[in-house]
Amino acid sequence: MTRRTSAFLISTVWILSSTFATVPIYWNTWYCHGGDCDVKIIPANYFHFVLTPIFVLVWAMMLLIYLKIWREAARHAKRIRSTTNLHNCHSINDTKSIQVVMLTLGCFSICWMPYFIVTTYFRISGNSSKFSLSYEIAFTLAVCNSGMNP
Repeated sequence: MTRRTSAFLISTVWILSSTFATVPIYWNTWYCHGGDCDVKIIPANYFHFVLTPIFVLVWAMMLLIYLKIWREAARHAKRIRSTTNLHNCHSINDTKSIQVVMLTLGCFSICWMPYFIVTTYFRISGNSSKFSLSYEIAFTLAVCNSGMNP
């Protein structure tokens, strides 16, 4: 990969991320009834047709990319074992690489899945005030993912 390609990809990802993240600033329902506006600030169409598909797309892309990285690491380890006398260590190296993949995807899934489940439930049921503690916990867990991403 060339510097130009990597700069283009990085710029594109930042521009798209910024664009999607700022849409609620311009398209919102800031008027809240009784101070309960956590779930309803983001428009339902934006949540259902933009945020949820992006979450699924990001999760699927992470899965594909990490599987590709794991496969390449396994091939590299196999080449190293074939040229050296480390034939007995293959299960240790392969286990470590799959653990990293599972840890990364697991942290992302555990942190973000509850938020999407709780928020979708609140949007469908229309009663967000009854379960505001579960929303706060799910949102906090989703934000904590930023500190867990290796």
